[in-house]
Amino acid sequence: VKTGDVVRLDFTTTDTGTSPGVLVAGHAITGASLTGGPTSWSAVYTMQATDAAGAIDYEISISDCAAQGDTETGSDLSFVPAAPAISGISLTNTTTGLTCVKTGDVVRLDFTTTDTGTSPGVLVAGHAITGADLTGGPTSWSAVYTMQATDAAGAIDYEISISDCAAQGDTEIGSALNFIKTPPAISVGTFTSNNANNTCAMIGDEITLSFITDDTGTTPTVTIAGNSVTPTGGPTSWSAAYTMKSSDTEGAITYSASIADCTGTIGSMSGGGVTFYKTTPGITFGMFSSNNTNNSCAKVGDAVTLTFTTDDTGTTPTVTIAGNSVTPTGGPTSWSASYTMQVSDTAGALSYDASIQDCAGNNGSISGGGVTFYKTNPAVTLGTFTSNNANNTCAKIGDVVTLTFMTDDTGETPTVTIAGNSITPTGGPTSWSASYTMQATDAAGAVNYSASIEDCAGNTGSISGGGVTFCATNPT
Repeated sequence: VKTGDVVRLDFTTTDTGTSPGVLVAGHAITGASLTGGPTSWSAVYTMQATDAAGAIDYEISISDCAAQGDTETGSDLSFVPAAPAISGISLTNTTTGLTCVKTGDVVRLDFTTTDTGTSPGVLVAGHAITGADLTGGPTSWSAVYTMQATDAAGAIDYEISISDCAAQGDTEIGSALNFIKTPPAISVGTFTSNNANNTCAMIGDEITLSFITDDTGTTPTVTIAGNSVTPTGGPTSWSAAYTMKSSDTEGAITYSASIADCTGTIGSMSGGGVTFYKTTPGITFGMFSSNNTNNSCAKVGDAVTLTFTTDDTGTTPTVTIAGNSVTPTGGPTSWSASYTMQVSDTAGALSYDASIQDCAGNNGSISGGGVTFYKTNPAVTLGTFTSNNANNTCAKIGDVVTLTFMTDDTGETPTVTIAGNSITPTGGPTSWSASYTMQATDAAGAVNYSASIEDCAGNTGSISGGGVTFCATNPT
């Protein structure tokens, strides 16, 4: 019986011609609340919140005119003056103690109720908790549930209800904790270098990783090229930058990034896409030569060739020969560059330069020489052509005819003829003398000479002439 319920006490008495005295829950029942007679009676009472809880007492008494009487007392039913209450609700993660819950964690709902003699109805995450998962009583209770991947993410809902025998009840609905059923999301945005070619890097270049995560309230862990980097930004958009150092390993640069939610569950990613070139590309000299017979010399029209090898950088080397830009052929590691000497080129030592650049902008280079360009014939200048005769413009048998001349220093010995006879000159490297003693077999008349000198490229300078007369016989 609850407050407001009407209870009725039915009884019969002897017909005494009087009305019985009736008490229900300590209250006298009179007037319209006591009906019937002379033998069958009914007494009604509406229960009040101030009435004593428990079994409802009653007392009935009746007497006749002879002062004889009877009294009956007793109790029946059960009065529950107030609706049952639920209090002290607490939802906790018994697996980790954290306020965040992951799949497989056990949550426990603790609460107290009025002692109604019945078990409460409990729902956690929409699931009825019964049997061994609901323990305690008659007032202190615990309900446990293991979170499933199919449960709704977010705050975990619960519902507790209890009712008494008077059909009075209480229901408490709420939510607590935070169910995170999947690892936090993390996805790459960009991974680039600040180099002109953003897929390559050299020492001093900055490598930047940008990425997106779920908002977990935590800071991601990032490594670039094996180095720990603290990202900036958040709570969902992040950036991490690292400046490449000489101590870093050359080659492909990798990154990794991970983020943990409040349950300790980790979402991660890794990758690459940038290459680190920390040293200049290798370039090695092969040969620098002319197609002249003497390959260390060249004249106009000769081809001068540079051969060399490089690292495979995926680029074409830059080459100059004698100050002229030349596009090399070959590759990706063995190269050849040729240039045909022009009259407009500067005479003298020829130089070459070759360089190659990797995609990060590191340059490897070589330079040198070893070939000399002779673009004009070597100079030959007459000094004197005379005889040792008293008249030095005449010669007889036995007279010595001498040619003196000057040449450029070519490192070679001139070729000389006097009166058709080959003479090896003396002197040098620029001043020369060649002498010949006239023979009876030589032709009478004008004595001619020729002198020539060749440079290492094959250019020839020469002179020829006369000025002395050979009188082979006595006059008659």
